[in-house]
Amino acid sequence: MFASESEADNSMVIEKEGGTEKRSGHNCDDALGYYKLVLGEEMHTRYTVTSLLGHGTFSSVAKCKDKASNKMVAVKVIRNSEQMRAVADMEMKIIKNVQAASVDETHYHIVRLLDSFTHMQHLCMVFEYMHSDLRQLLRRTGSGVGLPLPVIRSYTYQMLLGLKALHHDGGYAHCDIKPDNMLITGDRLVVSDLGSCIQPSTTKPCGCELVSRYYRPPECLLGLPISTAIDIWSMATTVFELST
Repeated sequence: MFASESEADNSMVIEKEGGTEKRSGHNCDDALGYYKLVLGEEMHTRYTVTSLLGHGTFSSVAKCKDKASNKMVAVKVIRNSEQMRAVADMEMKIIKNVQAASVDETHYHIVRLLDSFTHMQHLCMVFEYMHSDLRQLLRRTGSGVGLPLPVIRSYTYQMLLGLKALHHDGGYAHCDIKPDNMLITGDRLVVSDLGSCIQPSTTKPCGCELVSRYYRPPECLLGLPISTAIDIWSMATTVFELST
């Protein structure tokens, strides 16, 4: 979710020119409904945009300075679409449910939702700022050789703690476990992008629309019932990727 700033699409960023007072919800979006970020603009009278971290199917993500805490945060700006907003609303609900249900430290390994608000007709979700993800880490340090075994062991354990919070405390299957959705800062790892989460079902088949292709378990290909086991398969393929 929070891609490297060096790889962000700068076409989605507008250099600040005389402030944002003349902008409105009708002229601040691109053709696909992504919000055009303005460097230096203030969101919700609190969050100042410093850069674009990246964007995905549902949103763009801005790195912002939180005036209240004097810390950096990641603001996920949802595309201006009813469908995208519905997914974001569900993601917020899931995160809050998991955090409320967790009785131990496992929720510490689910990305923390700090705030939410509406800006220029876009729903915005404020998350703790994480420096990178496992995909970026592999590209920088492990390409072709893998990460050191102690590092892999630590990240694997933290992924399992995050999945425990989702599976056992929250009652959800993540359905999109992959290196891109494992955010890291220092030695800490959190599971992110909970918008694809669903509750397991003994009757609903696991279709090929679930889980990114290279991390997709046999259940999805065979149309078997959805269970939390699909995340374990995806996590195992992720761990294998970290080691190669």
